[in-house]
Amino acid sequence: MIIRILWIEDDADIIYGVMEPLIRKGHIIDTVKSMKEYLEKTDELLKGYDLIVLDILLPEGFGEKPKVRYTGLYILKHIRKERKMDLPVIILSVVRDKRLLDELKNLNVEKILDKPILPSKLADEIEGVFRNKR
Repeated sequence: MIIRILWIEDDADIIYGVMEPLIRKGHIIDTVKSMKEYLEKTDELLKGYDLIVLDILLPEGFGEKPKVRYTGLYILKHIRKERKMDLPVIILSVVRDKRLLDELKNLNVEKILDKPILPSKLADEIEGVFRNKR
């Protein structure tokens, strides 16, 4: 099964370093690097994806001081509550705040994975989401 992934992450080194095994397996990955880019492209971005990989700490991309502490959480709430989408989401970030972890779990994320992560481990986790749904 080919998985179509929307990867919301601002660190290009993480994206390109970790996505290689996924691309080799034929999965399709599109990237967004800021909350601004996500908001500008929301309608087209959320169509046709099987899964989202999301960093919690993203730049807003508006060229000013951040108004939102966890921009990735804002995006996740937007997907779940405003767009009413139950698309599988994997959090790939450094999350140590217990309240944030609880809120993420309440928003039905599939997995919360710590950075850094081995490319093969992430590929296994992503493919595991769909193995478990069969």
